[in-house]
Amino acid sequence: MASGRVGDLSEEQLNALDSFRSSMEDILRPEHDDYFCLRWLRARKFNSTDAVQMLRT
Repeated sequence: MASGRVGDLSEEQLNALDSFRSSMEDILRPEHDDYFCLRWLRARKFNSTDAVQMLRT
């Protein structure tokens, strides 16, 4: 089972990361790397909608 960390992501987790980045492209800066994004996704069990909502509020 994938750990949800950089370099150890399942296909589903990669899809959630892509979705999160797409949804947040208006506020993500270059220094917001995969480590930053995955932190939010892990907090919401890779539910990108919930992670986006958490970061925006």
